[in-house]
Amino acid sequence: MIFYDKQTLALIWNIIEQMQYRMALDNKKGRVEEEKEWDNPANPALTSDERDKEQLLRQYKEAKRRKDNLTEEQTDKKNK
Repeated sequence: MIFYDKQTLALIWNIIEQMQYRMALDNKKGRVEEEKEWDNPANPALTSDERDKEQLLRQYKEAKRRKDNLTEEQTDKKNK
């Protein structure tokens, strides 16, 4: 078992933190580059994957349902 003094341990800890920070930055840079790749760069909202279109349709229906529920609640309060 190796024993280090406090100064050496602090130096090792600092080096490890710097390495982890740099690795995190490298990972973040890689993700940013991946996010820039679209199926349709001219219009990223128009995807070629059918699952994405289905998901957008579900989200639209859910948003419309919530809006309708809100408007019904407001008209009920006005009528009372």
